[in-house]
Amino acid sequence: MQLLKPFQAIQQLLEGESYVTVSFLPAAVKHLREQLLQVSEDDGNYSVAVQELAEKMLKKLDEEFTPRSDEPGEYFRLNSTRSCLN
Repeated sequence: MQLLKPFQAIQQLLEGESYVTVSFLPAAVKHLREQLLQVSEDDGNYSVAVQELAEKMLKKLDEEFTPRSDEPGEYFRLNSTRSCLN
């Protein structure tokens, strides 16, 4: 499914063990958001179901990561109250 291709590529990038991956996270979130927005606003290349799924995914991404500014390194703030350290 074309909608999930960017997620696959970023997942493969972030699973690397021989290089630091956390620094890719802001760019990855921004890229995913741009891809989801593109699909949700496209009026010809995607089915209504795919566009609705992209809109739901975009909403969830925006709930978890809020854009802060256009400055590099200031892209998002993590909104989740869940901790991955628990």
